[in-house]
Amino acid sequence: MSALPREVVLEDVPCPCGSDAGDRLVFVGRDRLHDLPGEFAVVQCLACELVRTNPRPTRETIGYYYPSSYRLHQAPAAPPVAPKPKRFGAARRIASKAIDFRTKPLPTTEPGHYYEVGCGNGGFLRVMQEKGWSVEGLEPGETGAEAARAQGLDVVCAQLESAPPPNQTPDLVAAWMVLEHLHDPLSGLERLRDWTRPGAYLAASVPNIDSLEFGAFQGAWYALQLPTHLFFYTPKTIGDLLHRAGWELERVFHHRNVTNLVTSVGYALEDHDLAPQLAHRLITYPSRATWQLLATYPIATVLAALGQTGRITVWARRR
Repeated sequence: MSALPREVVLEDVPCPCGSDAGDRLVFVGRDRLHDLPGEFAVVQCLACELVRTNPRPTRETIGYYYPSSYRLHQAPAAPPVAPKPKRFGAARRIASKAIDFRTKPLPTTEPGHYYEVGCGNGGFLRVMQEKGWSVEGLEPGETGAEAARAQGLDVVCAQLESAPPPNQTPDLVAAWMVLEHLHDPLSGLERLRDWTRPGAYLAASVPNIDSLEFGAFQGAWYALQLPTHLFFYTPKTIGDLLHRAGWELERVFHHRNVTNLVTSVGYALEDHDLAPQLAHRLITYPSRATWQLLATYPIATVLAALGQTGRITVWARRR
């Protein structure tokens, strides 16, 4: 087994559902993004079925697994938004309906105040601003927060657990691939609830461990990303957690995207010392996937229709 580095301290934390039913071991995995040392158990609560990393690095020491090379810390300023060309507008609208690669779908609602947790360099804040929303963001990475502020965006650099409330009451809160990173997602969701008005929306995307991808690859599943991913959700468990935190699940979107699947094949090849060049290309696929997504779209569409892609977005309303 890979020894835990001295800089890292593990903590054994019970499931946030509060049950004393215990856990079952799902598997033991390691850091694949940066190949840093340490192995980590992934367990499932026998009561609520929520899957989590346990024991896990403490808040104070998990930064070891977010090195400067961590891709979300590499957040250059977003380029100025160019005006959209008017040519071929109808064709684009038709294509956008036929080919739906959206990873950040939002409920249809009148513009109000938008608050984004983990907003990075503010790219999506600017998208929402263009649509008529007033915007604020929260970003724990200083590089991303500085890049967002350099564009004049109102972004606080802090962890959700210690962040001040937003300056305006949000009508819509978004957390794109954030909840799996939180040490206490229940209190984080409660905190967001307390900051919003009754009836406000929450849109959150998370990896879906209840998918064929995970079933096929287990510890080689790309979306595991141990140990920075501390919780692993299914549509059921994210719905239960939202309900506990004062939100009501309204809709689940299965992304038409199989990037996790492609990269997991690369990890599996690497684990068996097969086709190293192909394995490397598959593992690095997320960093360069553009038009190649078109080739994977048919299978992604089928898997999404079956509820079996590895990423989901949920909509919930504040009770």
